[in-house]
Amino acid sequence: MRPRHCLPFLMLVALTLTSCSTVRKSADFQKRLEEIKTVAVMDPDIAIERLVFKGDNETLYDESSAAGKQARHTVEEELTNKGFQVIPEQVIQDKLKQNPDVLLTLGKIKDRYSALLGDVQNHFVKKMQWKDFNLSLTSEVNPLVDLLETDSLIFVSGSGFVNSGGETAGDLAKTLLIGAASLGSVLYVEPTAGGQVHISWVDGDNGNLLWHNFSNAGIQYNFTKEKGIKNAVKGAIRPFPKQK
Repeated sequence: MRPRHCLPFLMLVALTLTSCSTVRKSADFQKRLEEIKTVAVMDPDIAIERLVFKGDNETLYDESSAAGKQARHTVEEELTNKGFQVIPEQVIQDKLKQNPDVLLTLGKIKDRYSALLGDVQNHFVKKMQWKDFNLSLTSEVNPLVDLLETDSLIFVSGSGFVNSGGETAGDLAKTLLIGAASLGSVLYVEPTAGGQVHISWVDGDNGNLLWHNFSNAGIQYNFTKEKGIKNAVKGAIRPFPKQK
């Protein structure tokens, strides 16, 4: 039995071993970089599973929640260091709590974002040009942006795994070998943990994805550990340029 939720991310691990850049930008990225000053980080969606090959995988809810909080803190810190004015988390939470209709809209936006990640992956796998990167969450983001009084939004999504020991490591290594071979690479690992983090910068005016990157932390880090998720997030956001 193969790991279900983690496999798409691990397939991308093999891809990141090539010379291809994982960063994607929209056509108006540079222009908007010069204009945008503020950013609001949405609660990260991080899911960590314990892989069980003779039964159902176990979702680690507490570890996933802790990883999400660490991911948010790391993104906010990095964006501040790059010169952006980051809307405080407490301000965001208070405003959403007072506006349940916008909170409901945010849920729909995050669902749309999750669906868009498949298109982002296809863009990378097919080696499409940056000029063709024109994905959008649409103007549905406008009520959220207006409420938070921000120029832009950051979305963070990730998936991690830890194995349950025994045959897991060998079986997962075999799975990765097959996946890597199909992408023209050879990869052999005996992982005990790993994962991947996606970060997207979204234009508050129209919902367009201005910039996207995913970490190549892959099998290096354990997302149940603070250092693991922190390094993965830093790896994903490191190429993001400083505010003009």
